Amino acid sequence: METKKRERIENLKPWKPGQSGNPSGRPKKKPITEIYERILADEGKKAAIQAAVEGLLTGSRMATILTLREVAERIEGKVKDEVDVNVSGLEAIVRLLDERRERLRAAESEDQEEATENLTE
Repeated sequence: METKKRERIENLKPWKPGQSGNPSGRPKKKPITEIYERILADEGKKAAIQAAVEGLLTGSRMATILTLREVAERIEGKVKDEVDVNVSGLEAIVRLLDERRERLRAAESEDQEEATENLTE
């Protein structure tokens, strides 16, 4: 048992600097996506697919909605969420931090002046 483990470890070879562990990269599409595309591209099945989707929508079951979303995301990609960032509050925070830093610097310089005075007395 110990010999097998040692042989496996000795067989490992590290990658050279700059060498990828996956030179082919991630596959562009998954096999299930290709199946969905093939089914949806078949002109003879379009009416049947439309009827099936309409039947799923009228059923209003969560599983069917999730199934439709799965197919749509595989074929068309996930919907991008737009995020609106309000930076006006950020500017106020930066000003507040700057003011506090200035107060700290002033307090530190006063402390240093006092320490210097105490040393000279």
